[in-house]
Amino acid sequence: MDGKSRAFTAFWKKWEDWLLPGLLCLLLFLWTGLAWDYHFDLNDDVLIRDILSGVYTGEPEALTAQLLWPLAALLSGLYRLLPGVPVFGLFLWLCQAGSVFQILRRSVRLFDGPVKLLAGAAETLLFAACLTYHLVFVQYTVTAGLLAAAAVVSFLTLEEREEEGAAAFWLRGLPAALLFWLALCLRSEMALLLLPLAGVGGIWKWTGRRPALTGRNAASFLGLFGLILGGVFLCFGADRLACSAPDWREFEGLFDARTEIYDFYDAALRSWEENREFYESLGLTEAQCALLSNYNYGADDAIDAQVLERIAAHGKETRGTFAHSLSEGVWLYAQRLKNNRAIVPDDQLPWLLLEGGLGALLLALAFAGWMRRRTQNGGRKAGVPETNDRKKGNRNMGVRRTADTRGIRGTGVFWKLLLFGAVRSGLWLYLILRERVPERISHPLYLCELLLLAWLLLDTWRACFPKTPLEETLLEENMSFMGKAPFSEKTARAAEITVSLLFLAAGLLLLPQEVRRTGQEYARRQQVNQVNLAALSRYEEEPELLYLADVMSTVEFSEKLFTEKSRPGNYDLLGGWLCKSPHSQKKLAAFGYETMGQAILTGENVRFVGEPGADFSWLSALLAEHGVSGKLVQEEEISAGGRSLFIWRLDREE
Repeated sequence: MDGKSRAFTAFWKKWEDWLLPGLLCLLLFLWTGLAWDYHFDLNDDVLIRDILSGVYTGEPEALTAQLLWPLAALLSGLYRLLPGVPVFGLFLWLCQAGSVFQILRRSVRLFDGPVKLLAGAAETLLFAACLTYHLVFVQYTVTAGLLAAAAVVSFLTLEEREEEGAAAFWLRGLPAALLFWLALCLRSEMALLLLPLAGVGGIWKWTGRRPALTGRNAASFLGLFGLILGGVFLCFGADRLACSAPDWREFEGLFDARTEIYDFYDAALRSWEENREFYESLGLTEAQCALLSNYNYGADDAIDAQVLERIAAHGKETRGTFAHSLSEGVWLYAQRLKNNRAIVPDDQLPWLLLEGGLGALLLALAFAGWMRRRTQNGGRKAGVPETNDRKKGNRNMGVRRTADTRGIRGTGVFWKLLLFGAVRSGLWLYLILRERVPERISHPLYLCELLLLAWLLLDTWRACFPKTPLEETLLEENMSFMGKAPFSEKTARAAEITVSLLFLAAGLLLLPQEVRRTGQEYARRQQVNQVNLAALSRYEEEPELLYLADVMSTVEFSEKLFTEKSRPGNYDLLGGWLCKSPHSQKKLAAFGYETMGQAILTGENVRFVGEPGADFSWLSALLAEHGVSGKLVQEEEISAGGRSLFIWRLDREE
C-alpha cells in the first residue's frame, strides 16, 4: 500500500499541472451538463449550424457570412465525413472547455503546495459565478472571446528563459497565436476587439525584461506580433479568395449594409413617416418600407443590395457614425462603472467587483513596496552600510534592473494600470458610442480584463517571492545590501492563502445569482422552444411545401447544442442576415423558385408562418403593387408550451 501511495504521489507531482486543472474543468462542465441541457444561445448559431451541416441548402456549405472560410471549410468537411454528428455543437463546446482548461492550467502552475489547489478552486468557482449562463447557452461570439482570452493567458504565462533566441520565443508563443487565429476565424470582430488588450499584456511582459530595449527583446516580441498579424492577414486573405464569386461579393455588400441598418441605427431610420422623401427617392412605397421595419425585406425582390447600401449611407449621413456624442458616451461609461441599472439594464456588479478587487490588491501591493523602500532609505541614512553595487550608482545598477524594478525599487504597477485603463476605456467608449454592448460582447471583454489584472497581480507578487532560480539570484543580489527579502516566506504563503480565500468567497457569493439567472432562462427557453419543435415536426410531415416564417415571430427560438437534423429543412425566414444570399437562392431553387419574391407572388406550395399577432398586412399591399389580389387563410394552429404559431396559405383571386 505504501509503495502504491508513493507511486501515486510521484505520478501526481509529475503531472499535477495537467491533472488538477483537468479535474477542475471536468467538475465544472459535468455540473453544467447535469444541471441543464446545453443549448445554442441564439437562432444565429442555429442557422450557422444548418449552413455548415447541409440542413439549409441540402449539402454542407463552407461559406457562412459569419465564420472565416478556413474554419468553415474544416467544419463543413467534417460534416461530410461524419453525417449525423453534431460537429458545430461539439466544436463550440470543446473550444469553451479547452479555453477554460488552458486558462486554469497556465495559472495554477504559478503556485505550489496547498495554494495551488486553493487558487485553482477559487478560479474555477469564479468561472462558474461569471460564465455559467454562457457555458449552458453557447454563443459563438462568446466562444471566440474565450479562445482569445486563453490565447492572452498562454502568452502572458510564458516562462522567461535567459539568453533565449527570438526564434525559440516565437516557437513557444505559437500555441497562443494558434488560439488567437482560431478565435479570429470563429468571430473575427470579437478577436480584433480583444487585440488591443492583448497588446497591453505584450507591453507589460516586454517591459518586465530589463533592459527592455535590446535587439533580442525587439526581435522576440515584435517578431511574435508580426507572426500573429501575418496569420490574421492569411486568414482574411483565404476568406476573401473563397468569397470572390460575384454573387457572393454582392451579397456581402447587402450583408454589411443590413448590419449597419439593423445593428447600429435605431428604428427611426426605417420609419416611413420620418423618412418619406428619402424612401420615395429610392422608389420604395410605404408597404415596402414596412418590410424593412419588420425585418421581412426578403419578401420583395426590389429591396436589393443597392437599396440597403443607400439606406445605410443615408443613416450615416443623417445620424453620423456613432449613436452618441463623446460627452454622452463618457457619461454612459461612468453609469456603467457605477452599475446604474436604470441606465444600463445588464448587471455589471459581479465583473466590476472582481476588477475592483484586483485593482485594489495591486495598488495595495504597490503601496506596500513604496513604504518598504521608504523604510530602507531611512535605514541607509541611519548608517546601514552600502554595498559596492550601490556605491557605483544607477549606471551599474541598470545591469540588474530586472531585480531592481521587479523587486524593491517598484513594479511599475501605476503606469501599467494607467495603460490598461486607457485602452479599456477606449474599447468601452467605442462600443457605447456605437450602441453595441450586448452581453455576448461585454462579458468576454470583462473576462479578458480580469485575466490581465490577475496576471499583473501574480507577476507583481512573484517579483517579491521569486520561484525560478534566475529570479531568486537576481533578487538576492539586489537585496544583499539589506540582508533580507522584502517579505518573509511565511508572510508570503499567508498572503497567498488569504487572497485565494477572498476570491473563493467572492465566487461563493456571486454563484447563486448566476445559477438563478441561468435556471430562469433555461425554464423560459424550455417553454418557448416547445412550439418551435412542434412546428419543425409539422414541417417535416409535408416536405413538398415551403414554409416562410415572419422573422420577429422566431427570434426567441433556439435548439439543443448536441442535436442534429437529418435532412434539409423546408422552411426559411422572410428576412434575416442570410436572406437574398446565394445559399438562399439555392434553397429556393430546390422548390422551383429563383427568388423569394417570386415564391410569394406565384407559389402554390408556399405557406406563411407567424405568431397570432404577426402583422401580414404588408402582403396584400405588396400583391396589389404587382397586380395580384389575394388573402391569407389560416390552415392550422400549432400550440405548445402556452404559445402558438399559425400556418396560413395565400388564396389568390383571379
